[in-house]
Amino acid sequence: MDSGRKATSRDVASLAGVSQTTVSYVMSGRRPVSDRTRQRVLEAMEELGYSPDASARALRSRRARVIGAMVPYRAGADAAAQHELIIALARRARMHGYDLLTLTTDEGVAGVRRVVSTGLCDGLLIMEVIDDDPRAREVTAATTPAVFIGLPGHPGAIAIDADYEAAGRQAVAELVARGHGHLHLVGSADESVRALGFLRRFAQGACQQARSVEVGLAVHSAQPGLSGALSAVAAMRPQAGEAIILGPLIDADDWANALERQGLRPGQEISLLASAWRGAHAHSPYEPARFEMGNEALAEQAVDLLIAHVEDDEAQGTEPILLPVALQRGNTLITRDSPAASRLGSPRRSAEPSA
Repeated sequence: MDSGRKATSRDVASLAGVSQTTVSYVMSGRRPVSDRTRQRVLEAMEELGYSPDASARALRSRRARVIGAMVPYRAGADAAAQHELIIALARRARMHGYDLLTLTTDEGVAGVRRVVSTGLCDGLLIMEVIDDDPRAREVTAATTPAVFIGLPGHPGAIAIDADYEAAGRQAVAELVARGHGHLHLVGSADESVRALGFLRRFAQGACQQARSVEVGLAVHSAQPGLSGALSAVAAMRPQAGEAIILGPLIDADDWANALERQGLRPGQEISLLASAWRGAHAHSPYEPARFEMGNEALAEQAVDLLIAHVEDDEAQGTEPILLPVALQRGNTLITRDSPAASRLGSPRRSAEPSA
């Protein structure tokens, strides 16, 4: 550390070999820390001559101990997934001694200003993030800490999300490795959600991977529900031996049922790989191949990140955090023993459907 610079909690954390959050817990005494860790932190503070700023301590003493979750309502969003994430956020907040206030009105920038100006919350978790999200500029200029669950495309924003782009790439790689020579990618046609950044990132990853391995990838959009899946399947005319990748917010069970009605049994005549699936809400006889996006871990790390910034005025912003995803293969991928295995790698017998 430069001799003329005042020590910060980041310096203490680095010297003690712990996180800034742990340093904050040692100073506040609000969370249990092992004696060994506490001693390392105290020794680092003494060595560096570190003491928290008095005005910062005073401000911290007036916290509301409430964090807000801004979840604007969108008709095409996955309400069940949102609910599960909010429950996980609330549970993690309580572990830190905070309550969670859910704000569902789609007020955009005005909503951020209102919450910040009234001092309702010590920090904000911002969800349903779009590309170049205008809320990012507002929160980076404000004094209230905020964490985006999604990538808002603003260099000053603190953000965390599952790595949807990597999931898109892995989906294509998995299907190509199984011998598929033609793939379909289905995205949401619902205008209320098409601006959400994670949809674009998943599609971008899939398209980039398809180009890199020179495999055909037809891109389609579909309305929600079984009727939307049936209409899309009729328009796409998928063939035995091909594979369908379902982007975020496309229901895997609806598509499994729609394909079966068309005589294309997932895992037998055609491969079906979804970006997500929740077994608790299953309504088909299949267990779709899908990605586990780790929503529980996402919620926990988002809250931990926010609390670190709420409780430590010197906490620094970070590069966007992308959490790894895990592929679960289920029973909807064609194997070498499937009836359509001989069709793997075959070119399409008819013209490409329009995107």
